[in-house]
Amino acid sequence: MWKLLCAALLAASVAAPAAAMNISLPDGKPAMSVVLPDSWKPTETERGMEATSPSGDVYASVEYAKDYKADLKALMEANGKWMKDNEIVPNSAESHDRDYDLNGMPAHEIAYDAHDKDGPTTVMFTLIELPKDAIGVLTIWASDKQRATQTKTINGILNSVKAIR
Repeated sequence: MWKLLCAALLAASVAAPAAAMNISLPDGKPAMSVVLPDSWKPTETERGMEATSPSGDVYASVEYAKDYKADLKALMEANGKWMKDNEIVPNSAESHDRDYDLNGMPAHEIAYDAHDKDGPTTVMFTLIELPKDAIGVLTIWASDKQRATQTKTINGILNSVKAIR
């Protein structure tokens, strides 16, 4: 169900580093945490946090939706707008999808081969099931070259995602 919903919405709207920021979402009663590198200068967004590598070639965001049935649509529409605003164009409507376990939580990854003004790029949205019908969305956007050179950092971010029960 996630795959179909998220793919349709996007199509319609076209080991962590030593110095790191531990982020818990949402404020007040956190349901998840993730670690983003301090050197990426994480900043707050409407639904979470975002950060960009010092080189500007890798972007990561983590967002939280209290009720995936009600909030996921708006969140994914905002991500579609973000892709347009950043001139990220999928190479096709097809995505690479997979379900997997992310640190003990069910996760669904939607990845798009795309291009932007700098060339080939990949955008990966990871939807993470959280307690009480909540959902976390981790977005990673990187040029293909930077994805290869930043693999350790990207994997560190992914491996840092935890549910808070």
